Amino acid sequence: MRRAVPMLVGMFAVACFCGQAAADQGDIVIGGKVPIRIRAGTPDFQAEQRVLIVTRRLVEVISYEDTQKPEVRIVTEKGTPAIYVGKHLLVTVHQNDAQANGTTPGRLAQAWARNLKEALPLVTPQSKMPGFDPAKEAVM
Repeated sequence: MRRAVPMLVGMFAVACFCGQAAADQGDIVIGGKVPIRIRAGTPDFQAEQRVLIVTRRLVEVISYEDTQKPEVRIVTEKGTPAIYVGKHLLVTVHQNDAQANGTTPGRLAQAWARNLKEALPLVTPQSKMPGFDPAKEAVM
C-alpha cells in the first residue's frame, strides 16, 4: 500500500503535467516544459516506444525521488550516456538521438540533464513539499 500511494501521485502528476502540453509526439513534457525530445529510435525500440518507457520511468522519479532538488547525473554505460535521477535511470542518449539533434550524445545528455534539473521542481507533489501536513489535508 505504501508503494501504491506514491505511484498514484506520480501517475497523476505525469497525466496533469506531462501529457497535456505535448507539442510533438516525441516530447517529454514536465510542468509545461519540454526537457527531452525523442526524435529517433534505437535498434531495439521505435521513438514512440522510447517515449512511453521514459514516461513510465518519470512516474517512478516523481514518486520516489526528490524533485525539488533533483539529483540528475550522467553515467556512461557501455560508451553511451545515460541520465539518472537519483537511483532511477530515466533515459539513454544514443547516437541516433544526437544525429537527429545535430550534436554529440554527450552534449545532448548534458542539455537534457540541465533541462530536467529545471523542469522537475515544477511537478513536485504537494505531499513532498516542506511543511506538508496530511492531517490538515484530510480536513479539507
